[in-house]
Amino acid sequence: MLRLVLGAALALTPLVTIARPSIPSTPAGTAAKAWLAAFNSSDGKSLEAFDKKYRRDTLVDAELGFRDQTGGFTLLEVENTEPLTSELILREKYSVSSLRVSP
Repeated sequence: MLRLVLGAALALTPLVTIARPSIPSTPAGTAAKAWLAAFNSSDGKSLEAFDKKYRRDTLVDAELGFRDQTGGFTLLEVENTEPLTSELILREKYSVSSLRVSP
């Protein structure tokens, strides 16, 4: 009987879906996706590859140290999605702090 009641309660519970933001496929969006993936990977070689393709003087060790402090980032929102500019609102995985970045 308990199983039947629980099953009915679950069947009547509405499903809640949370839309995840997506980064557009613009040149800036492509760079932003690549940076977020490299940063979250915690892999120095991925960050070096990103830096070689998109930037010139970033200290990979400093980025890895920052990654260790934050645990990486979760994408909360995408702002300013121009072809050559993107701004991301990110939340640290190890805290409730959030920040705006333009990778």
